[in-house]
Amino acid sequence: MSERYRYPGGGYSFTEEDETIFCGRKEAIDYIHNSILLNQCVVLYGKSGTGKSSLLQAGVIPQLCRPSEQKPNNNFHIYSVRTGIWQYDSPSPLVQRIRNLKLYKGIAPSKEKVFLPFLSQEVKNTLWYRFKMLQYNTYKKEQEESNSNKRQDTYLIIIDQVEELFTYPIEQFAEMIQELADLRSQILPDKARDEVEIYERENSGELTPLENEILYSTLPVKFIFSIRSDKLYLMGRLKKAIPSILHNTFELYPFSKPAAIKAIVKPSNAEGNFASPKFDLSEVADYIADFLENQPDTELEYVSTNCTIEPFALQIICRHVEKIIINNRETKVTREMIPDLKDLFVNYYLNTLKELPLDDSMKSKVQQLIEDKMIYEKYSKRISVFREIIKDFGIDEDSLQKVINSRLIKETEPGSYSYEIIHDSLIIPILDAKRNRLQAEDDLNKKYDATSRNIFADKSIEIVEIEMRKNRYDYKLFKNRADSYYLKQEFSKALDDYIKAIELLKDDQFDEDLYIGIANCQYNMKEYEESNKTLRILIQKKPENMFAWYYTGFNYHVMRAFDKAIEYYLQALDIKPLHKELNYNLALAYLETKNYSAAIGQFEKVIEYYPDDYLTYFSLIETLIFSGDNRSIKAYTDKLIELHVDQAETYRQIADMYSKKGNKAKAIEYFKETLNIEPENPSYHVKIGIVYSELEMLPEAIAHFEKACEYDNRNSFYTTWLAFTYQLVGNEKKAIELFHNAIEYDPHYRYPVAALAACYRRIGDLQSYAKYIDIAKSLPPNDSEDEYSLASFEALIGNSERALELLENALRLRLREPGFVEADPDFEFVKEYSRFKQIIENSKANLSFESLKI
Repeated sequence: MSERYRYPGGGYSFTEEDETIFCGRKEAIDYIHNSILLNQCVVLYGKSGTGKSSLLQAGVIPQLCRPSEQKPNNNFHIYSVRTGIWQYDSPSPLVQRIRNLKLYKGIAPSKEKVFLPFLSQEVKNTLWYRFKMLQYNTYKKEQEESNSNKRQDTYLIIIDQVEELFTYPIEQFAEMIQELADLRSQILPDKARDEVEIYERENSGELTPLENEILYSTLPVKFIFSIRSDKLYLMGRLKKAIPSILHNTFELYPFSKPAAIKAIVKPSNAEGNFASPKFDLSEVADYIADFLENQPDTELEYVSTNCTIEPFALQIICRHVEKIIINNRETKVTREMIPDLKDLFVNYYLNTLKELPLDDSMKSKVQQLIEDKMIYEKYSKRISVFREIIKDFGIDEDSLQKVINSRLIKETEPGSYSYEIIHDSLIIPILDAKRNRLQAEDDLNKKYDATSRNIFADKSIEIVEIEMRKNRYDYKLFKNRADSYYLKQEFSKALDDYIKAIELLKDDQFDEDLYIGIANCQYNMKEYEESNKTLRILIQKKPENMFAWYYTGFNYHVMRAFDKAIEYYLQALDIKPLHKELNYNLALAYLETKNYSAAIGQFEKVIEYYPDDYLTYFSLIETLIFSGDNRSIKAYTDKLIELHVDQAETYRQIADMYSKKGNKAKAIEYFKETLNIEPENPSYHVKIGIVYSELEMLPEAIAHFEKACEYDNRNSFYTTWLAFTYQLVGNEKKAIELFHNAIEYDPHYRYPVAALAACYRRIGDLQSYAKYIDIAKSLPPNDSEDEYSLASFEALIGNSERALELLENALRLRLREPGFVEADPDFEFVKEYSRFKQIIENSKANLSFESLKI
C-alpha cells in the first residue's frame, strides 16, 4: 500500500504529483494561467497558510505544461527557485542561488551545441547565457529536422516565497536584480557585448546568421512571484528588473464554503495509488465546512469575501478522516465516525508533539515553550519568540529545526530569528491542551509531571529510595534524590535532601555541588538572602568556585542591589574572565547604576570575546546613546548591520533608542534611514509620524500617518494615529470619520472607541458620546497604556472618580506586564501614575490635554 495520502495534512504543500487531489482552486488556477499567457509577470500574494506554494505546484504548473486553447504551440520551459533566507556564514551568494533553477519541464537536447564558445566562463555562468543556449539548440534542432511548425518557446521562472530575497545584503540583492534585468532586456549584457565586439575585431570573427539572430533577440522570459500579503509592499524593490511587476496581481483567499466542500469531497474519490481506498465524504462535507466556517479566529478582512475557511485546518480534519478509513477499512464516512472536531485539533497538536524525533525531555521543553511562551492567552493571539529565548529553554538548534519540520512552528519571517505557532487554527487547541496539562498536574498534586522529564525524575527517586533501605547514610543517595526533586521543580523537597546530604558528609569529604544545589533551590523559592548565605559558605570553603561568586552577584542583581552585584561579578571574572553571560550581566549592572563608561567598557569586552553576538552590539549602542557618547555609534552600527539580517530593522531599533532617550532629531534621522531602505513599509511611517507628533510637527506627522494608511489601508492602529493627529490640529470632523474607520477595522480596539466618545463630547453630541463611552467601558483593556488612555478621557470630561478607578486598574495591569519592576520608585510609569493622580485629585475642573500631556 502506498504511503501517499489523499490529504497532505496541515502545513504540508501539495506537489505536481497531487494535481488530481488539489481541489477547490479552479478560479485561481485559471486566472494565473491565463494571466501569464498574456503578460510577462504575475504576482501571487496571500497571508501565510493559504496555500500559495500548493497552488503553484499542484495547480498552475501542471496546467501550463499542457497545450492551451489560446496558444496551442506555446511550449513552456518551467523553472522554479526558492532562495532561502540569508545566512551570515553562507558561501553561496544570492545570484548563485537564483541560478540554481529547478527544472519542472523543458529538457534541452542531450547533444548540445555550444553557443558562442569564445565567451568567458563568467558570461556562461549567467542565466542569460543559459537561456540563450536553450534558444540556440532548439533552433538548431528544428533546422536539422526541417520542422516548419515552429514552437513558441517561453521560459517561465517561478520564484516562491519572494520575501526571502529581501533578507540578503544590499550588494547581493543588487547583483540579483541585474541578473533578472538582463533576462528581459532588449540590450545585450555589458560583459557579453564587450566580448563579442573584441572577438569580431581581434579575430576577424564573423557570427553566423543564426548566432546573430539568437544573440540579439529578446529572451521570451516570464515570471511568477509568490509572496506573503503582509510583505507585498517589498515587491516595489524589483521594479528595476521588471517595471511591470505589480501590474498583474492575484490575492489568494482562504476557501469559500463551496470551494471547501470540493476540497473535502473530490480527493476521496480520486483515482491513483494512495494509502487509502476510494471513499465517500459527501455525507459529512457540510458538517466539516460549517465547523470551519464558524471558527472564532476568522479574520475580519475575509468576512466580506465569504472566504473564511482555512486550508490548513481543513487538511488536518480530512487527513484524520482518511486515517479512520485506513484503520477501519470503511468506504463511506458518517457523522458518527468523526470525533468532536474541537477535540480533533487538540489531539493533532498532542500527537504531533508525541511523534517528534526527540527524546522525552526535549519534547517536554518544546511543549512548555509553545504553550507558555508562544500565545498571549488573554487575547488568544500568537506571540513570536526570539531564538535566544528558545535556547534558554534548553532547546538546541537541531531540535528547533525538527520542531519546524513538524509544522508546529515556523520562522515569523525570513531572517528574523524569531518563531511563532504555524497557524491561528492551532491557538485554541493548544490553550485547551495547556489547561488540561495544568489541571492534570494539580489533580495529581505534582506527583507526576505531564512531561517525560518528570516521569524520569520520579523513576529516579523510586530507584534511589530502594537503595536508601540498604544504606541510609550515603550522602550521594540524598544528593541524587535532591537532583530529581529539583528536576520536578519541587524545590522544598530538594532543599531538604541537599541539606541532609551535607549532614552526612564525613570530615574529609566536601561536595561543592550540594551548596550550589541549595542556593539554586533558595533562589527559585525567592529566598535570595538565604541563597546568598549558602553561597558565602561555599566561597569561604572554595573561593576558586566561580559560580559561587557569580550566583551571589546575580541574586543581588535580582534584588536590585547593583553595587553588591558588581562586587561579586568582578570576583567571578577574576576566576573565569571569558564567561559570556557573566560579562554581559556585569555590563547590565553598571548600566543600572548609570556608570555608563564602565558599562560601555564591559560591553566592548563581550564583543571582543564574542564578535558575532549582535545582541551585545544593540545593548552597547543603547548605552552609548543614553550616555550621550556619540563618537563610536556609527562604527558599531556599521558592524551591527554586517551581522544583523535586516538593515532597516537595525536602523529602526536605533531610532527607537534615540526616541526613548529624548533625542527626537536623531530618532528622525535614523527613521529616515529605514524609509530609504523600505519606503513602503507602513510601520516605519507610523514610527516617524509618532516622533513628529511628539515634536508638535503635526503636518509632517499627518503626512507619514497617511502614507502608512495608504500602504495598509485597513489597519486600525495606523488609522487611529491619523485620526488623533487630525484632532490635535482641530479638524474634529476628519478625526471622527477616521475614528469610525478604525473601529470598523477592529471593533475590539478600545482606544479609538474612547477617543471617538471624547470627540463627540467636545462638539456637544452627548447622545453619541454616551453610546461610545459605554462601548469603550464594555471592551477589555489591551494593556496598561490602553487603560491609562481611557482614564485620561474620563478626566477630561470631569468624571474624576471613574478616572481614578481606571488609573488604579492601569497600574495593576502594569505590575503584571513583562519588564516592570515594582520596587523601583524611579520607574517612568510609576512617576507618570503619581503625577496624573495628583492632577485629578487637586484639579477636578479645567483639565486639558496639555495638563495631562496625552
